Amino acid sequence: MSRGEFFAKLKKMEIQYLGGSSFRIKTKKAILVTDPFKKTIADIVIVSRRNEEKINPVLVKGTTNRPSPFILPGPGEYEISEVSILGRKWKESLVYIIQAEEIRIAFLGDFQEKLKDEQLEEINGVDVLLVCPEATEVVNQIEPRIVIPATENPEKFLKNLGLEEIPPLPKLVINAQNLPEEREVVVLNARD
Repeated sequence: MSRGEFFAKLKKMEIQYLGGSSFRIKTKKAILVTDPFKKTIADIVIVSRRNEEKINPVLVKGTTNRPSPFILPGPGEYEISEVSILGRKWKESLVYIIQAEEIRIAFLGDFQEKLKDEQLEEINGVDVLLVCPEATEVVNQIEPRIVIPATENPEKFLKNLGLEEIPPLPKLVINAQNLPEEREVVVLNARD
């Protein structure tokens, strides 16, 4: 194994589904949580819908890296613990493009409408797309390498994409070198 291959393997990302529209994304330097609705720990908290009763960033405690998590205040550009985040407001939803470990992730929260050209330009080329189960049209517009639906019942989502049942995984561990060439849908079990 070359030195470059060795260091490439160190740059990995772990994605877990927590339920609802909540995901935990773990990089080498940070833990991000999207739309938290139960107690957890994170360095960075991303909220896609303000004034949503179920979403409660106060439930998130800090980590050893950051005693209090950084709660993104809304749209904008952020650089925290070697994670770049671009937040945009699309209609009533906040969507985020996250860049870490040489992987681009789009977290769309509950956004499910057909993308306009300027939205598509911003989000095009993402490696991983985290979407609500109603967003199959968006999935087909973007063509990410990995799609992870935010649902505990993915049957309708899979059917709308023309796919059969996919066995769920407890988590997804990826790095930039092992991303699939063709689009793959990954179903994750909700975790505590």
